[in-house]
Amino acid sequence: TRYMYYLAREYISRRMRPENKEKIPELLGLIIFWLEKCDKKAFYEDWTNEYADALYCLALAYIEQNKWYEAVMAAVKSFLILPSYKAPAEFISVAMMSMPRGNKYPAAAAFWRDIANKATNAGVAQIRDK
Repeated sequence: TRYMYYLAREYISRRMRPENKEKIPELLGLIIFWLEKCDKKAFYEDWTNEYADALYCLALAYIEQNKWYEAVMAAVKSFLILPSYKAPAEFISVAMMSMPRGNKYPAAAAFWRDIANKATNAGVAQIRDK
């Protein structure tokens, strides 16, 4: 399962290279493919940091494909696995203000912003700004 995670991370690093701009849809597809496989197998594994990070990366890939619900669910799972992880809580806070069809949920955004402010990143191996 870790192999799937690290393979997806390699595709993420390739996706960030400027010369691969035209390949972004293909790379996003590969990232989602491997991270979804990782998610299905990882729940029973004992590697909390990588699993939480994999789900957070999956949320980022989903949101780039305008899959709002899937993105939020992946971020929630990431946070539940590693509650000290600040990035997924921040992601959810922002997502609550940019829901499909222009809807906004300010109470949920404020709730998740408060959670993100309280998250310490203690024990988190892959600390991300956003």
